[in-house]
Amino acid sequence: MSVTHHEIKDDDDGMRLDRWLKQNFPELRFGEMQKLLRSGQIRLDGKRVKANSHIEAGQNLRMPPLKKDEFQTAKKVSPKPAAKLDENTMRSLSQNILYEDNALAIINKPFGLSVQGGSGLKTHLELYLPELFPKVEQMRLVHRLDRDTSGVLVLAKTKSAARELTSAFRGRSVRKIYRALVEGIPEIPQGKISAPMAKRGGRGNEEMKIVPDHAPDAQHAVTYYSVTDTVGKAVSLLTLKPVTGRTHQLRVHMAHIENPIIGDPKYGKNIVRDIHKEVPPCPEGVANKLHLHAMRIVFEHPKSGQEIDVTAPLKGHFKASLQNLGLETGYQPDEEWDL
Repeated sequence: MSVTHHEIKDDDDGMRLDRWLKQNFPELRFGEMQKLLRSGQIRLDGKRVKANSHIEAGQNLRMPPLKKDEFQTAKKVSPKPAAKLDENTMRSLSQNILYEDNALAIINKPFGLSVQGGSGLKTHLELYLPELFPKVEQMRLVHRLDRDTSGVLVLAKTKSAARELTSAFRGRSVRKIYRALVEGIPEIPQGKISAPMAKRGGRGNEEMKIVPDHAPDAQHAVTYYSVTDTVGKAVSLLTLKPVTGRTHQLRVHMAHIENPIIGDPKYGKNIVRDIHKEVPPCPEGVANKLHLHAMRIVFEHPKSGQEIDVTAPLKGHFKASLQNLGLETGYQPDEEWDL
């Protein structure tokens, strides 16, 4: 085999490179793909590129000659058995489709369900999508929510809708409102957090950290927040509006102002330990689980151009915690976007 060149088509615009490679070279082993990317043998427009990079229509991708041992073979690799779907999860998902048309669907993702598969995960949302939307050839994710963050999640039914929605999310034209239950009360009841972030730590122990503006890998991150309600001085219910969409942004930003989200196993405990030297218990009647919910999303429909405005009601432990604290569980649609 020899070096080959492939032009990225319009339908693949905005797709992650690793997904494109899996789709176009299904026999290429994941480990070998990573090795070819790290060594610069796979290049995009002549430049080195990472697996999670988003490709663009018209770009030229260089593929090196592939050796026999870089391919999966039927003798060496047995097909994985189909994952067994949990009936209760399937029922819950089907009852929580908030909006659907020919181009997209929006669901109220439950707490504890990962959006995509990963190391050690036996189940995730993508496994349920073929059953949830059986008439769609392939449902496509256009953004992400953490496993323990519940709420509105947008899915595309076509490549073109996925491309346009992905572009809208990356271009920050999608408006998002979150609810969070946090420890304490912010010193300023309504404000803006502008604190750049970067990934730190070794493999298996990675987390996002606030870093100086001049750090070479710093990612600009901005969050607006407003105190919606309080319980004494111990707990606050916040409305959050992320302007950027960095990994774990809201969790890191709330910990940064010393009001970590209640039940955050990664960032809450770290900041509380740094400040108080011990991790205080959750307030009585509040579950020791992450209290972060993607409440509302507003964006322009990729085909019709009409405004799509969807609100996901609180459910599960978050709703129960608010009820136990005597706080309102609903959402007023006239709440201001300009926090």
